[in-house]
Amino acid sequence: MPLRWTADLALGVNELDQQHQGLFLMVSALDEAIGAGRLDRVADTVRFVDRYAAEHFATEERYMRLHGYPALPEHRAAHLAFKARFLRHRRWFASQGVRPLLVVDLASSLITWLNDHVRTMDGELGRYLASVGLHRPAWVDLRPSPPASRDSLAARARPRPETAVEGTPLVPGSGKRSV
Repeated sequence: MPLRWTADLALGVNELDQQHQGLFLMVSALDEAIGAGRLDRVADTVRFVDRYAAEHFATEERYMRLHGYPALPEHRAAHLAFKARFLRHRRWFASQGVRPLLVVDLASSLITWLNDHVRTMDGELGRYLASVGLHRPAWVDLRPSPPASRDSLAARARPRPETAVEGTPLVPGSGKRSV
């Protein structure tokens, strides 16, 4: 089952969208490594997903609390269920080593969860956040990003269009400088 970040998955919150894109890239790389017989890459993915589960879920849940998201309990329960499934995979690897069947099971589980969770529960969160005024800034580029390199990271660090060259902020949507 292919895994690819597409613009329709964007929640409209740059921080969350970038985290999702990073996970999609990592899981996609794991899937490619499996296809190439490179099981040595599994450990990197497991460490990344472990960090991701802690950091990203905390970030998402912070947005939910700050903006009064009514489905926070259900969404948090889904995050806890993911963490439990992932912990089970980690334990399998610790006790049985990196075996192809376990790696394929992990990749399949991650791909299915990402496709389902980001499209449904996170999509609902994105619509809710937009409804309470947390809108996607016009400068957010939702095109799929290539894998990060030093050059691409430097390009992403360019100033946002809302900031004038002299450093005077522009009034959003007006093209005029605030004074």
